[in-house]
Amino acid sequence: MYYFSCNLEHVLHDKINMDDNFKMEVAEKFADTYYGREHEFINFIRNDEFAVTGDFKETWSFIKKGNNSLRRYCNFHLFFE
Repeated sequence: MYYFSCNLEHVLHDKINMDDNFKMEVAEKFADTYYGREHEFINFIRNDEFAVTGDFKETWSFIKKGNNSLRRYCNFHLFFE
């Protein structure tokens, strides 16, 4: 299992607790941005701002420490390794 803390929108859009209507709007825009551009999405998900370094076990150890689960972190980039 991979994580997008605090939630998906936090990692992808740097927004927390978005209104449901706004979630749909930004999700559709995000999908349009990366549709047919899979390599660009992979580059995005590897962004140093939120992609936790380390292997699967190390990234899970990291997210469990302190308040890391509330910050903008993700280990989904490991899926593409």
